[in-house]
Amino acid sequence: MNTTNPFKTTMTARQSGKSIFGSTITHAWVDDAAKLIKGIDKPKEYLEFSTDPLALVCAMLRAGKDYYAIGNTLQGVGSRKIKTDAVITEEDTEYAQRIRKHFRNKILLRRLKNINISKFMLAVDELLETPLRIEKDSVRPLMKLPDFYKEDKATESIFAAHKSLPARNVKGLDNTLEYVGTVQRRNSRTKVDMQYWRTPNNHLVCVTFPLHDMGRSAWECFSKHGKIKINTISGGVSKVTGYDYFVYQLGTDYEVDLV
Repeated sequence: MNTTNPFKTTMTARQSGKSIFGSTITHAWVDDAAKLIKGIDKPKEYLEFSTDPLALVCAMLRAGKDYYAIGNTLQGVGSRKIKTDAVITEEDTEYAQRIRKHFRNKILLRRLKNINISKFMLAVDELLETPLRIEKDSVRPLMKLPDFYKEDKATESIFAAHKSLPARNVKGLDNTLEYVGTVQRRNSRTKVDMQYWRTPNNHLVCVTFPLHDMGRSAWECFSKHGKIKINTISGGVSKVTGYDYFVYQLGTDYEVDLV
């Protein structure tokens, strides 16, 4: 913290060949045996629903249920084909349809562009193909679809209103920025906030920090103020995963002034 200026802050963010006749075959046999012992190769188990399970997820999220409760409910309903029409509203059904349409289009676009499709998206694709019959192992991806939908829509809204940067690795930044919005990512592996700030040329600067990062509260304060002056010699242009879009990703050392 710079003591000569109460609105000046210097911050550091830390995002934190062997013979085939030898042991190779033996190891393969051992690995296969281990899989069988663990039950990995057992037949897939499915849940069957009489009503849309994604609409049920939407209804339970709307009612404030946590994922543990939603998962248990899906397991029970899908095992016994219990009807859930009474708790699902027309809005829940329509929301589930919008989510499915969004991910169907997203997967189709990635295939048309020959872009890699992750294991998660392959699981989602199967959920879209057979909406009333899902693998037990697909309960978790199903539950997370509304969250990923919200993240995608928030991101797309911000990108649509701004210009993608040229795909070159420009380093350093000395600009006045205006706050645009924050996109939350919450999944089993990643819990981060991505703040987006607009440059005078209508490009985007992204500040990413983990949920419990020490600098989070400061950046929340900056976002409420709405405008900052930032100077940094680190960082550079980065392509946003899943999008044909480039932003300036803030580096590790930077100086911030409130404007």
